[in-house]
Amino acid sequence: MTKGPTMTNPYAILGVATEHSFREIKAAYKKLLLKHNPVTGGKVEAYDEINAAYMAISEEKGWSGALPPQQRYRRQTRSNDVIIHLNVSMEDMFTGTTRTISSPTSLICVTCSICRCRPLCDTCNTCTKCQGAGVVHGSTPHVVTISPGIAEGKCISLGGYIDQYKHQAASNLVIQVNGILHDRFTRKGMNLYTRVHITLLQALTTPILQIERLDGTVLYYKWAKPLTRLDQVHRIDGEGMRYKNKAGKLYVSYVVHLPNDPIKNIHDVLPADDELQVPDDATVVDLSTHNQI
Repeated sequence: MTKGPTMTNPYAILGVATEHSFREIKAAYKKLLLKHNPVTGGKVEAYDEINAAYMAISEEKGWSGALPPQQRYRRQTRSNDVIIHLNVSMEDMFTGTTRTISSPTSLICVTCSICRCRPLCDTCNTCTKCQGAGVVHGSTPHVVTISPGIAEGKCISLGGYIDQYKHQAASNLVIQVNGILHDRFTRKGMNLYTRVHITLLQALTTPILQIERLDGTVLYYKWAKPLTRLDQVHRIDGEGMRYKNKAGKLYVSYVVHLPNDPIKNIHDVLPADDELQVPDDATVVDLSTHNQI
């Protein structure tokens, strides 16, 4: 069907001709509404276009009272947006993922909407779809795409097709993405922060260390000279959150574990420590080329 508010031929939308009677056009209109009802899987755009086509034909032919009461000479106002909070792990925010959620829907009853009875007639009072309420309640599944590097608190609008009460346009369903606290990383914008536990021997030498990234791969790195401060922080460019062709920074601070036994000589302070074995296909980042904070 033709999308958008402009219609070149409302008769073609309903599949009728200009010489068809009111009863024939109304029957075609009702049949299309049932077919494209969003509650049963139809598209809201097609549903609204069918209503608009029927209204245009009715106005052209002067069929007073033939239109559904919620669509006759009333300007629709949008109802409040519905916000659903979606909690996402930092791993999924790093790599990207998709989620399927269900949202409640309240759509105008197709069976009752074409009847302009006041008060409600017996047919509308005993409607098996809405039980006389005029609104059909259900649920609609939605697939939400979480892009890699998505910002915390990002709102994703899925368009207007829920809470379609009488005299109101459908409201927007808004998904707000909230990050779940991580046990190793914290996030500020595109940058990541982590703490690495090291021995005193490692602090006083230049060892090769490793950090498991959020995507499960391993970052190997080393620094150019021993740590000189307990609050020393290393910055590794390009190892933060990644969004499109941009990447944040990774800030690494350290927790140095001191020996528990009294110090008798230098060998007590510097016990033997095996060097980490790095796989042949891994790359070791040399922090001598990065800035020290």
